[in-house]
Amino acid sequence: MRLPASVTLRVEFTTTHHGQEFDKTHLVSGWAVMAHDALLTARLAVRNATGTSQTPPYVRAVGDQLYLFDGLDVVTGAGGVFRIDPQSGVRKGSHDPKVVRKGTHRP
Repeated sequence: MRLPASVTLRVEFTTTHHGQEFDKTHLVSGWAVMAHDALLTARLAVRNATGTSQTPPYVRAVGDQLYLFDGLDVVTGAGGVFRIDPQSGVRKGSHDPKVVRKGTHRP
């Protein structure tokens, strides 16, 4: 009998991550979207700070890049398009981040 792809992926994931299980309520909390957007923003800042150099950027250079995500230079994340306020460092956008669900939710 062949297992469905979702079961196969779950087994592979938990095996790879030492059997760690995640609370199913976390799937609908929005944490995954926020974590994705945070890592995406950090990756973009590192890439922008590095430019064409083959050496890792200084921490300060990466931090400075974060404050440049304003105006036309925006982040298009899983939670939507957003900017980072150059004065406060707070995420700003035209809407609050929301998780969009397709289909029906199954607990």
